[in-house]
Amino acid sequence: MKIGFLSDIHEDIISLKKALRLLEKKGCTELVCLGDIVGFSVPSFKYLNTRNANECIDTVRFNCSIVIPGNHDLYAVRKTPRFNAGFEYTPNWYDLPFDEREEIADHQIWLYEDHDLSPMLNKKNQLYLESLEEFQKVTFDGIRILFSHYAFPDISGSTTHFIKNEHELKPHFEFMDMNNSLISFSGHRHNEGCIIASPDFFDGYSFEKKVILNDNEKYWVDVPAVASGKKEQGVLIFDTKYLSIETLRIS
Repeated sequence: MKIGFLSDIHEDIISLKKALRLLEKKGCTELVCLGDIVGFSVPSFKYLNTRNANECIDTVRFNCSIVIPGNHDLYAVRKTPRFNAGFEYTPNWYDLPFDEREEIADHQIWLYEDHDLSPMLNKKNQLYLESLEEFQKVTFDGIRILFSHYAFPDISGSTTHFIKNEHELKPHFEFMDMNNSLISFSGHRHNEGCIIASPDFFDGYSFEKKVILNDNEKYWVDVPAVASGKKEQGVLIFDTKYLSIETLRIS
């Protein structure tokens, strides 16, 4: 089975449609979205006139069997993360003035009003984003896989911290053990290619490179972004038969 991964779409409907055509051409039979379907940031993206949050959500909903929310998706529906990585959100977090939340956050978590435009969600898609769980675990071809937007304890990617090595992934590998998962897939970082890590290594791999995983070894795989931004965009394919990882550019 070939599983195609989409992540960090950020309302870029044109790139999303290109990504879907590419994954279909490559024979993917399952599609997974790892979050940040919405979240258009003026400094980061240039497709202001073509962004369409509602069409992106409708398209993901129709095509993907598994959908995980990212930090921008949670913000769009004013939902604080269930897995908060130790940061204490007040019960009325989004009722507080921005400057007060900025002071409380103290650069530990993302705040969005200073750069994200409203996704202008319709009610159906607002309810859909609200319904999404922050992680899922599914068995494909006998392989137990965990899906999340980022790594435990920050599985929604709501903090400002980015993992730099395999040692920082120890809590995530323990979380995988708790959920009986051998492989985990995340997004959030907007990689030019992908990152593959185990408890013993943490390496980046460029686009168009195929990597074969070892049988029965534990892995965390971080996939590229679909959105057209400052970094090259792409998709990732996991072939459960050959345990291969391949990242492809969206052109």
